[in-house]
Amino acid sequence: MIDFDSVIWSYSRLNAYYNCKAAWHKAYVDKDRGDGNFFAESGSLMHQVLEDYTTSKVDLWDLSEYYDGLYSNFIKHKAPYNKFVNLEDKRIITAHEYLDNLEGFEDIGEVLAVEKKFLMSIGEKDQMIGYIDLLFKDGENYIVLDHKSASNIKKNEYDEYFKQLYVYSKAIYDEFKVYPTKLILNQFNLKELAVEEFDINKYNAAIKWCERTIETIKNETSWDEYNYKNRYYCMNLCGHTKTCEYGKKAGWAKIVERE
Repeated sequence: MIDFDSVIWSYSRLNAYYNCKAAWHKAYVDKDRGDGNFFAESGSLMHQVLEDYTTSKVDLWDLSEYYDGLYSNFIKHKAPYNKFVNLEDKRIITAHEYLDNLEGFEDIGEVLAVEKKFLMSIGEKDQMIGYIDLLFKDGENYIVLDHKSASNIKKNEYDEYFKQLYVYSKAIYDEFKVYPTKLILNQFNLKELAVEEFDINKYNAAIKWCERTIETIKNETSWDEYNYKNRYYCMNLCGHTKTCEYGKKAGWAKIVERE
């Protein structure tokens, strides 16, 4: 079992618990991260391109070509089958459109850090680690930006996505003694920015969520609950679909193999 005294938590580790407890146990207790998937890999590819652009490793006008050059290094899995569209072709076209029309991030503010690593306390004795994709300063104001690959965010789901940035805001406060004034989701597959003014109530709720989730995980005794209600997650996003006993029982592993 886990020695919780030595665990350094992350937002993704906490959020994964709610995706599927069985998959969480495999990843963080059994140390089996499973297989990758096309969506995660394509998201990582775009993150790398944008990181290299903001650190001046590649020029703005070369981004699409740079993306293509890195493609085979990142993409190791096929996109899921879709009878209406080739999802891989669609993702490439969308990436090119975004990169070819990117005007940079200068209008947001001065870039203070790219992939800024932080280690912060949470609760009385726990720690969290994370990486802020872009940290800006505009006058006296700090702005946190996170690159997001999700392309089907519903209006009522944005609070969940911004919650991660509210958690990261604690690291900004710990270092600079002020909260960021704005949080930004760079939705590159939608080719748009979602901007939210900092809300102290949402911040407090996000920190409480972290503390509560950590305690819930520490006290968990049943790890055999899998996310059987979310067929799409199990088939396309979970790294254990082909080997998971629950996925086999549901017949989803066979579908993944066939597709």
